[in-house]
Amino acid sequence: HVDAFWPVFWRLIRGGVAAFVLLVGCWLLFKKRAGMVLLHSGIIILLVSEIITGYFAVEGQMRIPEGETANYIYHTRYAELALTDRSDPEEDQVVVIPHALLEDEGLIQNDQLPVDIRIDRFMKNSDLFQVTPGSDNPATTGDGLRVLAKEASEASGASAGQSVDFPAAYVTILKKGTDEALGTHLVSLILSFQNKAQKVILDDKTYDLDLRFKRTYKPYSIHLIDFEHDVYVGTETPKNFSSHVRIQDKDRGVDREVNIWMNNPMRYRGETFYQSSFEPGDQVTILQVVDNVGWMMPYLSCMIVGM
Repeated sequence: HVDAFWPVFWRLIRGGVAAFVLLVGCWLLFKKRAGMVLLHSGIIILLVSEIITGYFAVEGQMRIPEGETANYIYHTRYAELALTDRSDPEEDQVVVIPHALLEDEGLIQNDQLPVDIRIDRFMKNSDLFQVTPGSDNPATTGDGLRVLAKEASEASGASAGQSVDFPAAYVTILKKGTDEALGTHLVSLILSFQNKAQKVILDDKTYDLDLRFKRTYKPYSIHLIDFEHDVYVGTETPKNFSSHVRIQDKDRGVDREVNIWMNNPMRYRGETFYQSSFEPGDQVTILQVVDNVGWMMPYLSCMIVGM
């Protein structure tokens, strides 16, 4: 696509200008060895850019059903336990327990929590099975009465059919400051995908208890207007899939529509949005969101070596 050509071309021009300036500087300093010094500099910059990307780049995903809006990205390497108060019709009040505390297990007490929460068992990856008579089931309420979580091997890059882990945990809710148990729940990423949050009833208020991927909320929102998925005739091989989105940012006065497809990402607020995947039914798009401070370095490296 022509639209995808110009952004790359402009970056190569900028890298070319910088490479020419460096060549002049190397010539003044090293004379006939200027080309050799510049060539090695370009290779070093490329290697450094890989190190910066590996240590500092932040990746996440944004899942948006057609006709809906998202204002956060989620990180598939980490889970979090969210306790949500939905009693206010205007906004939810959410308290989140991070992955590290879940792995440590034990009792969690915090002034922001209306209850105390004890992590009885945390599983980095799990499968769910139907509860059968005689099963050793820790859950005493909720969906844990019908399904049982069992620990599974962690997913790896070589895993077939599964690229991420699906954590689960058994957690006991306690009245704040006491040992009085209000119930032991099974919370699971699989249940979260099915929109099955566990209900915690405290006095006259009901809270949602949910294990989910770690979220990072953004000061802008993205609305999916339309998703298109084309395949080669007579096959299931993707030919093209693209998202027509509307990005709204009140802080910056931004309200515009953008097309994102396989080789044409959107860049906004220092982040790059790639068309990564979609869910069956062609109604839900999944965007890969990358924040990489060293994103310009490979362009510069290529032009330095070319110069």
